[in-house]
Amino acid sequence: MPTLVIHGTSDATVPIEATGRAVARAVPHATLIEYDGEPHGVFATQTERLTKDLLDFVSGRPAETMPQEVIDTLTAQTIVAPSI
Repeated sequence: MPTLVIHGTSDATVPIEATGRAVARAVPHATLIEYDGEPHGVFATQTERLTKDLLDFVSGRPAETMPQEVIDTLTAQTIVAPSI
């Protein structure tokens, strides 16, 4: 089964070597995308890139070929603001 692992190289909470890279080595057909210099919360620091990488993986085609409004909608859905 295809598996995508995305991990920030500067993640101090969950170090990449012991987790992201280990999972990528252990899981057959895994793809590892390293976000150079990024911390634990890549969903917050690299929202657009993460969305494009996820779309690329699930669609089997480069995210750049997807309409921008689709990318914008999916990006907005990944950011959840708490209700007060």
